[in-house]
Amino acid sequence: MAHSLNIQLSLAWAITVHKSQGLTFDKAIIDVGQAFAAGQVYVALSRLRSLGGLILRTKINTNAISSDSNVASFSQKKDEQPPLSDLLDTAQKD
Repeated sequence: MAHSLNIQLSLAWAITVHKSQGLTFDKAIIDVGQAFAAGQVYVALSRLRSLGGLILRTKINTNAISSDSNVASFSQKKDEQPPLSDLLDTAQKD
């Protein structure tokens, strides 16, 4: 006697955090508990349109959350810089 087994499958994709930059998702299962690069956790979490579509596969280790000191320094100094249009005008005159 033959038995049939019905299994429901859902189409899904796997992608690295690095390759996900610039993309946006409605739903994602994210595993960045052992993230190793500065900004990696931010990039992964910021790909989602809302927290409603987020599933964390593992707990995010606080040691995995880090930022690059060069990026932080640039962000602090950017407000001290003249507007880009002023810089362009000066560069064109030079």
